[in-house]
Amino acid sequence: MLDWDKWKEIWATLRSNRLRTFLTAFGVFWGILMLMAMLGFGSSIQTKSRQQMKGMATNLLFVWGQQTTESYDGLPQGARCGSRRPTSSSCAGCLRSSTSRRGCSSAAG
Repeated sequence: MLDWDKWKEIWATLRSNRLRTFLTAFGVFWGILMLMAMLGFGSSIQTKSRQQMKGMATNLLFVWGQQTTESYDGLPQGARCGSRRPTSSSCAGCLRSSTSRRGCSSAAG
């Protein structure tokens, strides 16, 4: 346990270094405040996301087609990649440019 002399020494040190004491206390306060704010925001985002996805299936995947931005493999710029099964004339150029979709391209061709 701390005796009375150590408490006096601590108090004298704090009083002699007022700016350092204030900045340290403010830094601790600000850090705790920001931690609480970030945890609160994260919790509210998680709650809102769960509310929005409540009615959806857990293994649901959304896919939609768009237009190409560049010409590729004989297809003109602006070619439509529709939601139909890809064929060599409709969407194979789009699919060949992406390595993650090679399985879809080879299955269709």
